[in-house]
Amino acid sequence: CPQVLAMERAELIARLALFPGSDVARMVELAPAAFLNGDWPPKAQQLEAASSLLRRELCGADLDFMFQEDPAILFEPLDSLQVGLRRLHELWPGLTPQALGDSEPLHLSLAVKALGLSGPPKGF
Repeated sequence: CPQVLAMERAELIARLALFPGSDVARMVELAPAAFLNGDWPPKAQQLEAASSLLRRELCGADLDFMFQEDPAILFEPLDSLQVGLRRLHELWPGLTPQALGDSEPLHLSLAVKALGLSGPPKGF
């Protein structure tokens, strides 16, 4: 990807360091424009805020895999993620870290996005 080749080393390392448990190359492959276009500081803030929120609310789930295979969830508006997470907990009372760990990460991602303000992805 030409943008990666032109990037300063420090900036590239900063982008990789946000998700040490995920294959960042895979994340960029799946969402190149989201990661590479535009200014980095606002993207970094969004990524940190979204990943922190998801890690806090979905404790026990394999979030490294979720982020790796569905990086688009990290770019969802935070208010939409909050609504989706709240609705998920309402639909699944007593949700435990064990239950989240036993859940398919991509199904959780889809559920949070579908229950959020944006609704289900088109085509479902």
